[in-house]
Parts: sequence; structure tokens; C-alpha cells
Amino acid sequence: MSFVKPGFAQYPPEVLPEIQVEQVVVGGNEIASYSNYGKKLLEIRNFKSTRPAAWPIETTIQTDLTSQAQKLYSAAQSNVRLDMMDENNKTRAKEYVSIRQRSVGGAEANIVNSWHVVVRNYNLLDLYRWGVKPDDAILMINPTISDAEKQRILDAANIIERSVVGDLPYHQDLLSPSIEEQFEEVKEISRQIPALAAAGGQHIVSGAWISIPPGYVGVILSIAVDAQQIMLDLAGGTGPYSCCFLYISRDDLDNYVRLDAAAMPSTLTGAAGTNDFSMRMYIPVTKKFQVQIVNNHALSPVVAGLRVRIKYGL
Repeated sequence: MSFVKPGFAQYPPEVLPEIQVEQVVVGGNEIASYSNYGKKLLEIRNFKSTRPAAWPIETTIQTDLTSQAQKLYSAAQSNVRLDMMDENNKTRAKEYVSIRQRSVGGAEANIVNSWHVVVRNYNLLDLYRWGVKPDDAILMINPTISDAEKQRILDAANIIERSVVGDLPYHQDLLSPSIEEQFEEVKEISRQIPALAAAGGQHIVSGAWISIPPGYVGVILSIAVDAQQIMLDLAGGTGPYSCCFLYISRDDLDNYVRLDAAAMPSTLTGAAGTNDFSMRMYIPVTKKFQVQIVNNHALSPVVAGLRVRIKYGL
């Protein structure tokens, strides 16, 4: 089930990653749900699934802004974990999101799903794009605003006329590597960590809390881990896999984001030893952050030397 709580997003815009392993059944299950997150706008972006072994997988994304749910399909392929269905999709929501997944024909084990949750504060531009009239949008943002102040904002924004002539601004893609150009410094922590014992072995991947210098705002940009080593270590590659997790804590909020470490992007060529692929994100930090990995597999340790990498900007 989904882990991200959009209501805890303190510094929008934020782009929060979700990645998890599902056991998909014919009857279907809800794999993610977001609601009660206050005056925030959500986008579900870049939903991907690994290819099933035998039966097609149907994923349905339903929100309060979609009269008809978005449906994505992943066709069967012989190797469950080799090929990711790379869909550049986006679904918007003001009040709730529900993501369901079912197999068409027979159950499918260990399907990896990943997506991003983009969290923004209410703003005039997005609300207008999403079908809300400018007058109503301003009242949604500030219900107690005076008529005079509302009119001043409407005149300054001139949003309807700008829309007619095609002059509305667009958001910068916060997941693009080019976003790194906005930072004075981009730092990388790359390590091989000690062994993780079974049944709760853990390690602070970042080494300790990373402090943000006074006067700066940090942004966690990506995390990479050798997922193939984790898969091979957990019961000799037979799983279960949904038991070794990366946790991101920032400022005063512990375990803000959780990522299934065995499902993280990887070459998955059969041999451990690389972490060439990163899970991108955009998580602002004002004080400090840390990344921790915890192995909850009942029997199998993760052997020493697991490669991890964290990138953040200042």
C-alpha cells in the first residue's frame, strides 16, 4: 500500500517517490490511496510497472477530477523484472486519488510499481487549468478575501486573456536532471555499507544527519541502491522482497518517504555490483535530513558492501 502522506508536505512544490512490490490478483486490490491532504493539488506522474510473466496487468487511476479513470496496461513478458513499462502519464487530483491493480487471467507475483506524487499548494494558475473559474479559485485559496483585493489579483493575473493568446506559464519539470543547474552546489554521498542483519538490521546510509547550512534550502534529488544485491541476498533470490526499505527523514519529520529497496531501479542483469540507476525526487529540506535502510526479512541478512548513492542540492 502507498506510504506517502501528501498532507505532510511542508514546502510545496514537492515530488515524492513511491516504489513497492505487489502480489496482483484477478479480483484486484487498491495499491494506493491519497485523501484528506488539505488545500493541496496532487499529480500522479510516471506510473510504471514491471512486465508480468504470463497475464496482462490493468492499472486504474481514479481521482475526483477524472470522470473516467485512466487505465494503463502492462502486457505479459517472459522475464518479470527486466523491462519496465515506461509511461509518461499524469493524473491530477484536488481531493482524492485511488490506484487499483488487477491481473487479467491469473495471479502475478512480485510486480514492481513506481510513480511520483507531485504536491503543490492551491494556486490560481493550476486551479484554472484544472477547470476552476478564476473568481472561484481565489475564494478556494482565501475564502475571506475582500472583493477589492480579489479584483486586484484578477486584474494583475489577467489569466483568461493570457489563456486565449496561449501565454500561460508552465511549471518547470522538477524531475529533469537540468533542475540541478539551479543549485549553487550539488553534492553526492556514495558508499558501501556494512551488513544488515535479518529481522531488523539497519544502517544510516547518509552516515549521519546531513545539516543544511544557515541561509540555504537543500533539496534531495535522487537515491540509488544496488537492488540486485538485495534481491540475491534475500532468501537466495526467492524473496519475499517487500521487507527491506529505505526511509527518508527530513527536518522534524521522521520516515517521511519509504522506498522498497529491492524494487529500486537497477540493471537487474543477474549480478550484483552496480547502482547506475537513480530514483529521482524533489524533497526540500530546511534543517537536516537522513536516509536509513532497514532489513526486516525474517531469515536473510544483506551482506556487507551494498552500494548506495544520494544526491542533493544546495
